[in-house]
Amino acid sequence: MAANLKCIYGNTVKLLNLYTNETNEYDLVHYQSEKLEQNKISNYTSIGKAIWAKHEGTEVDVDFPNGAQRVRILSIENTK
Repeated sequence: MAANLKCIYGNTVKLLNLYTNETNEYDLVHYQSEKLEQNKISNYTSIGKAIWAKHEGTEVDVDFPNGAQRVRILSIENTK
């Protein structure tokens, strides 16, 4: 864990959905490189907007198509 990292471009973020207890991992990329089917998201997506520039351990609400859900940032890894 690297508590000083933030959710920004070039990082991989692992999230825990506090409603479903599922974890997902996302690569944060520039919007022109966004590929949702490959979990490559930008700060223009609903998840990206909610977690952008946040630190590990932070909990935020994300607007999903089926309603808002709370997620916790479990880890952030620099992939550069």
